[in-house]
Amino acid sequence: MLKAAVIFTRIVSRIAVTDTHNGFRVFSRSAAQAIRIRQDRMAHASEILDEIRRLGLRFREAPVTIRYSAATLEKGQSSWNAVRIAWQFLVGKVVP
Repeated sequence: MLKAAVIFTRIVSRIAVTDTHNGFRVFSRSAAQAIRIRQDRMAHASEILDEIRRLGLRFREAPVTIRYSAATLEKGQSSWNAVRIAWQFLVGKVVP
């Protein structure tokens, strides 16, 4: 699903990233003040990337290591979750 999310982001947001929703972002103060987030839940992660492109902000990615606990792995993530996030993001782009 990660590869599909990256392709989706590159097409829809027109920004080249290697990880769409890792959830770890660092901003300069001026960037944080300029970025406007309207969407909630996980769709905001894609919206942040849209804002970076829209505002012409510089960005770079840094590798992170994720360690899942046994409880997290047991819970898992549904592929439908990714579809729901993409839908919420696309609707949010159309409906202010």
